Amino acid sequence: MKTAIAVALIAAATVAMPAAHADAADDQFVNALAAQGIVRDRATTIQAGHTVCDNTARMATTLPGYSKMASIGDVVNTLQIPINQAAFVISAARNAYCPQFNGL
Repeated sequence: MKTAIAVALIAAATVAMPAAHADAADDQFVNALAAQGIVRDRATTIQAGHTVCDNTARMATTLPGYSKMASIGDVVNTLQIPINQAAFVISAARNAYCPQFNGL
């Protein structure tokens, strides 16, 4: 019985770990934007950040020099911000969610 409880606790802790990591990345991203005065609905902001990484991943193998351009329109439209702020959002999203694409 004690073994079953221990296994259940370990399994629960393992499942909870990725969520904690995601929350830390979300906080990093949202806080970076807030420090620049970009404050929008949290869920929408986080989704925009993940879209940046999705777009960058698609472009990384075909046209890496244009990966930022693939996200500008999405970020501008989703967050209703000017292009210069969208460029910051893209950089912050890459730092928080997909640092492997920094420099593209």
